[in-house]
Amino acid sequence: MRLYHRTSAEAAEAILTGAFDDRGDFLTRSVRSEGGVWLSDTSLPNAYGGTVLSVEIPARVVAEFEQPMKRRGVREFLVPADIVNRYGPALVVEDDAR
Repeated sequence: MRLYHRTSAEAAEAILTGAFDDRGDFLTRSVRSEGGVWLSDTSLPNAYGGTVLSVEIPARVVAEFEQPMKRRGVREFLVPADIVNRYGPALVVEDDAR
């Protein structure tokens, strides 16, 4: 399953040169207490951040991390970084700065 992660250019660079972490704040302006990496099945054009990364993760792996639907027709997941990093590296699929 191809999943997307929208973030700032600075955070994308940190992910691409290092790894995802469990801060849980890349897709939103605030940190979630449960941590993890926000992923969705679309690139969420109105979300915070101008860079979109993608990573392929089997649906069976992320199924337990699916979040209640907040956006109609969009599946969102809050996945522990160590799981996401097993399926990397992430690829840049869209970058407003480029």
